[in-house]
Amino acid sequence: MIKNKVKRIFSIIITMILILIPSIAAAKTPIIIDGYFDDWSDKPHTAFYYDIYNSEEIKNVALFCDDTTIYGHIKMSEMDGKFGSFTIYLNINNSYTIELVILCTDSNNEVDWDKSILDLQQGTHFNVAVFNNKDYTALLGDAALLVHNNNYKPGDDIEFSIKYDKIKEYCNNIPFNEVNDITLTCPSLGSQSITIAGTFTEPFLGIIITLTFIGIVLLYRKYKQTGKSI
Repeated sequence: MIKNKVKRIFSIIITMILILIPSIAAAKTPIIIDGYFDDWSDKPHTAFYYDIYNSEEIKNVALFCDDTTIYGHIKMSEMDGKFGSFTIYLNINNSYTIELVILCTDSNNEVDWDKSILDLQQGTHFNVAVFNNKDYTALLGDAALLVHNNNYKPGDDIEFSIKYDKIKEYCNNIPFNEVNDITLTCPSLGSQSITIAGTFTEPFLGIIITLTFIGIVLLYRKYKQTGKSI
C-alpha cells in the first residue's frame, strides 16, 4: 500500500533528522565574545600539554567557525593558570599561516604598550584584542579574558574571534567558502594542534534534509491523487 510505503520513507527521514540534528545544532550554536564561556560547553576541546599528559598541566583549547568568523577558546591549566600574550598560529588550507597575538588595548583599540596581559587582575577584561604578530597596527579581532582570581586557580579563560575578511589578504584573498581546513597551534601551550575541516558542510546538511522532506511530501501528494503505487 502507498500509505505504508510512505510511512516507511517518512520513518527513515525522521531517523536521519534525529541523528543529524545534534551536529547541525552544535554547528549553529553562536559564539559571543562576552566573557561568559557557557557557549563553549558544547564545542569539542583539545588538551594541549608538553611531553607526558598531566591533568593538572593540560590547557583545553577549542576552535570553531561559522560562515564568516573564526573563534577560539583557551582554558589555562591548574598548574599554569596565567594566560600570556602567546603567539598563536592559524594555518589556512595547509598553505597560509598567520601569526596572532592577544594584547591589551587602549581607548582607540590600538595596542597599549604600557599594559601587559600578565598584569591584569581578577575580573573580566575586554580591553584586549587580537593583532597580527608581525604588524601590530593590524587589529584582527575581539577578545575577552576572565581572570578567575589572583591565585590563577582555576586558570584563566580567554576567547577570541576573527572575521575572515580581516585575514584573507594573508591567504591570497581566497573566499571563505574555499577554506577547506583551519589549523591552530600554540607552542607556548603544548605541542598539539586543532584542525577543523569541512567547515561549510554542516549548514548544508539541514538544507539537504529539508529538500528531501519536501520531495517526499510532494511525492506522497502526487501518488495519492493518481492512486498509482510507488
